[in-house]
Amino acid sequence: MKIFNFLKNQKEIHPVILRNTFVFKYLICLLFVFNFLCVDYTIAKGEELGGFEIKGNVENFSSGDLVTFELRSFKIDLTKSDITWILNNKNILSGFAENKITITIPNTESNLVAKVTNSLGETYTNNIRLFNKDLIIYWEAVDSYIPSWYEGKRLLTKGSDIRINAFQNIYSGNSKIKDEDIFFKWEINDDIDKDRSGYGKSFVDLHIPEGSRNYLDVKITATPKFSNEIIISTKKINLNRTKTLFYLKENNTNNLLALENKYKSKNTDFTLIAEPYFFSLDNDFNYYWKINGKEVKGEKERSFKIQNNTKSNIKIKIEHLKKIFQEAESELTVNF
Repeated sequence: MKIFNFLKNQKEIHPVILRNTFVFKYLICLLFVFNFLCVDYTIAKGEELGGFEIKGNVENFSSGDLVTFELRSFKIDLTKSDITWILNNKNILSGFAENKITITIPNTESNLVAKVTNSLGETYTNNIRLFNKDLIIYWEAVDSYIPSWYEGKRLLTKGSDIRINAFQNIYSGNSKIKDEDIFFKWEINDDIDKDRSGYGKSFVDLHIPEGSRNYLDVKITATPKFSNEIIISTKKINLNRTKTLFYLKENNTNNLLALENKYKSKNTDFTLIAEPYFFSLDNDFNYYWKINGKEVKGEKERSFKIQNNTKSNIKIKIEHLKKIFQEAESELTVNF
């Protein structure tokens, strides 16, 4: 209405527009659409990535449960949109305004995708991961090095050791079944591991060969005693690269400052530390430092004292002496 009042109150409008009623009406329509789109954008601020969210009618569910999922959005008119539901890359429901679906939760980790095309032809997608709450796979890198102050997860690299755990929540009546009464069958990269499978064997310890693929496909099948029930859970575990980060150590202190690829220094005398991440824990490394393309001879430690007052390009390469695939490089430009 503000746009129409604005046009109504204008004292001077170009005479060509006044003489052409069609052009005048078309201009008003364009302004109205622009105003509407602006309002729509304001309402949509803060909306989940993808323009909508997927909500289940229950928060906790297990394989075999019947669960209804519904799309919700403040940005898209779902009652005027074409909606497609995809489960594990298979189209299971398509139609106009199909914003609800009821499915049986699969017995393997799955991905439910919703694709929405609105009346303007714009397409949005979102997804929800469906985990088997009865049998959850959790992994940890056993020998992956991280600094003491790092609060993230130890990542898995080639040449590392990993422990994979299966946490089960399987009941017989009102009583939870003990691990020793469940047969766990482990499959790693499609190969059944007979030695690590058996009753009560709810975890496996593995060494990742240095020449292995870049991921692990893990499948665990749990079968309780005196039961025909079979519970399956799967997980893909990606392998990562080792890396190194630069830290600035202030002289005469223990303070460390994390640096990115550029740093402007107020001092001409300071110490750099190259910190390795996700290497194996035995600390058998070589450090190779370069300044402006020239190797610094005799410097084989992770710390390096800088005494310079001109722009410098500093490179560090860390090599694990026993694991040829574990190496990392980093580069830093220092301006004074």
